[in-house]
Amino acid sequence: MLQQRIDELLERARGSLVARMAAARRRLDDVRQRYGLREWPRGLEQRRRDADALAERATSALVRAVHDRRRRLGGLGDRLRALSPKLVLERGYCLARTGDGTLVRGVESLRLGELLTLELSGGEADTRVEAVRAEDDDGR
Repeated sequence: MLQQRIDELLERARGSLVARMAAARRRLDDVRQRYGLREWPRGLEQRRRDADALAERATSALVRAVHDRRRRLGGLGDRLRALSPKLVLERGYCLARTGDGTLVRGVESLRLGELLTLELSGGEADTRVEAVRAEDDDGR
């Protein structure tokens, strides 16, 4: 009988201990949740500041990239203009084309009496080949 009484007391003590541990765990969870809810707005504000800083950095990088590309494009445009045949024409040269529009690259392709169109700085002129003089080997 004494053994049974000891077993019952142990069982009650064990049940009480389990109940107290469960209650303590619930209280701890409640405290964690309340603390988390209190900290949540601060964390959200920090994330908002971080997002704003990232957006500002991204915008700055994009603006720099656009300015760099614009500067590079301007340089390429200057190069292209320098290579333009129109600029060469403005310096006093002309482009000669045959009747079918083929560009004359050398005197060897010309024939006497052939009609040519000369493209000059201010427009075009039609002309006829009356003489062909090739350079000598020494450049004359």
